[in-house]
This record gives sequence, structure tokens and C-alpha cells, in this order.
Amino acid sequence: MLYKLVDQKDCFELNPELLAIPEFVKLTDKQFRVVALVADRLSPLRTLPEKQRREKACMIAGYGREGTRPDKNARTIIAGGVESIEKAITVYREYQYDENQATLDTVNAQIHEIKTYLQSDKSESKDYGKALEQAAKLGERLPGLVEAKQKLESLLHISTEQRPELTTYTSADVPQEFFEEGGQDLPTIEIYNLQKIKNKE
Repeated sequence: MLYKLVDQKDCFELNPELLAIPEFVKLTDKQFRVVALVADRLSPLRTLPEKQRREKACMIAGYGREGTRPDKNARTIIAGGVESIEKAITVYREYQYDENQATLDTVNAQIHEIKTYLQSDKSESKDYGKALEQAAKLGERLPGLVEAKQKLESLLHISTEQRPELTTYTSADVPQEFFEEGGQDLPTIEIYNLQKIKNKE
């Protein structure tokens, strides 16, 4: 990350250079933590979709909850309603803009959207057949997107250890011994599902 973040230690004391940037000086320590966790290209939250990233950032920074949802201040930040934070996020991203990173962010968003659709209940769709057809098309695109993601991460020097596990719904998700047990004639998605069942036993 561009700046050091340590729990219970003031960001501006740890990173005095922040005081030279007008958009950052206007923020509280808690607000800057949100900005860094949302905008930094090496943030531990970088693979989450924007809204989820903002919510997690608010919780990590110390904003409260009202029951099961973030409190009012956090919800305003998540919705992009705090002008000083939005300006700081824009400036933060400008300081570290990288075309490959921007492309990676786009690929991550597409992967997330496809996975969400594939995991959704198609039986609720008005046109079940069309929904299944769409799922098949998206499933075919997913391995190519995952491959592009891995190449971009390599270019950006994001190591395998830093990447969260990602289910690709390809043979890469299935241990080799399963193929040796006679499952090689089944479609990969069926093999994957059978392996999940086997792991639960």
C-alpha cells in the first residue's frame, strides 16, 4: 500500500507526508483509513466489488453497526455521500493510476458478476431455458477472464499468496485423483459438484 496503516495508531503520525495533500488533511484518521482501504491498489479488500469494499473498509476503520447493518455515518460513506472522502478517493487513485491495474479491476468486477449469476437460482427466472443458456455462455467466458486476471496480477507483481482462492468451475478446481477414479467422462461442472459433496462426507 502507498501508506502504512496500523490498528490503534494514527495514520497521520505514521505517514506525516499525508499532511502535504490538501484532500487528505481534511479527513479524520478514521476517514483516511476508509479512503486507503477502498482506493489503494494493494488494499487487502481490492478484489471485492466497490460497495462491499466500502462496507468492509468502514467496519475495519471502526464505524459502528445498527443491528446487522452499518450505522448511518457508514451508510453515507458507502453510498458515496461524503464529499471530502470522495475527493480523497479520487486523488488517491490518481496518485497510483496504472492501466494494468484499472484493467484488472474491470476483470475482477466481471468475474464477480458472472459468479453471482451462476450461483443464483435460475428456477425463479421467467424464462428458465434462457437463463440456463445465459449461464452456460457466462460459464464459458469465466476461465478466460480468470486467465486474464492471473496474467495481469503477474504483471502487477501480485503474488499467488496474496490472491484469495477463486473457484473457476474448470478442471483446475478438481483434484487429479478424482479423474483417476473414473470421473473423466463427466462434464467438469458435474465433477466439481461431486467433489464438493465428497469433501463434505
